[in-house]
Amino acid sequence: MSSGDGGSGGEMRVHGGEELPCGAALDELRRKAAERDQYYDLLLRTKAEFANYQKRMEEERKRWAATAQAEILSRLLAASDQCRLAASRASEDRSPESLRGAICLVWAELERFLETVGVKRIPAKGEEFDPARHEAVQVDTRDDLPDATVVEELVPGYEFGDRVLRPAQVVVSKRPPRQAQGGPAAAGTPQAPEAGSGR
Repeated sequence: MSSGDGGSGGEMRVHGGEELPCGAALDELRRKAAERDQYYDLLLRTKAEFANYQKRMEEERKRWAATAQAEILSRLLAASDQCRLAASRASEDRSPESLRGAICLVWAELERFLETVGVKRIPAKGEEFDPARHEAVQVDTRDDLPDATVVEELVPGYEFGDRVLRPAQVVVSKRPPRQAQGGPAAAGTPQAPEAGSGR
């Protein structure tokens, strides 16, 4: 291996007992080092841009949340105004009809408020029982409805989008068991007295 200054691009030069690249090999190392620096700079810029993007998105999210909260509070103030008006009317006229009208006014305003913010009441009466949206608290045995039909809504349920905020508490129908033909009479069914019993 040559130790001179000349020679081909792939020669190695001995310095201090170590072989060092020279010529084309040294140029290749410099080129790779430059590429490494470029990729490292690109990585740093990308990282900084992503951090700025995350910061902008977080600020946007906070602005959206603040706007939504302001809208909800604005509509809640309207409901509050109706409550105050209903209370004023009830204090002026203490008749049961006036009090009932005031309560209905407040209720209707609150229902409108819930609807405007995207909260919907879960359909219940007459619907097929859905365990994801209904909570059965009573069973009504009857033969005029199919099994698992909601007969009555005891407490309304509400949902927001695809999320159930509270299931509706309902009464669910159940058909009575069918008696086998010629079988024993159902419990509680009056029976004819036996012949010769004297009754």
